[in-house]
Amino acid sequence: MNRDIPAAATPNNPQQMIASNTSEPMHALVHDLFKAHAEFDSAVSEGSRLECELPEAVRRTNVLDEDIHPDDDPRWLASLQRIEHSGQAHDDALRRVLTTAPVTGIGAIDMLLAVRSNAGPAGGGFVTSAEFNALVDSLLSFLTGTRRQ
Repeated sequence: MNRDIPAAATPNNPQQMIASNTSEPMHALVHDLFKAHAEFDSAVSEGSRLECELPEAVRRTNVLDEDIHPDDDPRWLASLQRIEHSGQAHDDALRRVLTTAPVTGIGAIDMLLAVRSNAGPAGGGFVTSAEFNALVDSLLSFLTGTRRQ
């Protein structure tokens, strides 16, 4: 068993795994990614709440279609802007994680956990592929000395 990895830090507990390692440069990048993901989730949740709360007549703006209605409810416009900015910040943070080489084995684990947490529907679908997730699980099992069921 790798002595650098706390016993409770497992692939099923990525926050603890990452929090346990502050000397690896990847740690800061992954921390930033998790913060960006939380902000994006919060922005989307607020936008969904406003979509239910506000009448359609004051939320006509569609950023994706670049169809902006300046007379829409200011809360709606601010929400759309927050979603757009936080989504871009998340994409940038994920790109930094994916394009930075970890220095240590624990850095590789940090990286894999971050990428896996952004996979599939639960992670927002930013990284997709069942085969990729299986590879991540295999690598995590190997690196941590654990077996995943």
